[in-house]
Amino acid sequence: ARAGRAAAAVAAAAKPLGHAIEVLGPAPAPLARLKRRYRWHALVRGPSDEVTQATVCAGLRRLATADREGLVVDVDPISLA
Repeated sequence: ARAGRAAAAVAAAAKPLGHAIEVLGPAPAPLARLKRRYRWHALVRGPSDEVTQATVCAGLRRLATADREGLVVDVDPISLA
């Protein structure tokens, strides 16, 4: 639920800015449960690092504080595990 709201917020932030941002997911992480916590991944693709990062930041600012809690943004992850 929280991951879905975060992904939707990023996608919604891209529209008024006119950015060609693609949000894939959220989907369960390969290790869906780790240390008694469920994990989800969303992949955000854009035309450049700057545009993509600015859009993600704008989207996450739209979220309620409770929805931002526990979210981790990994730029250029080595692995999606």
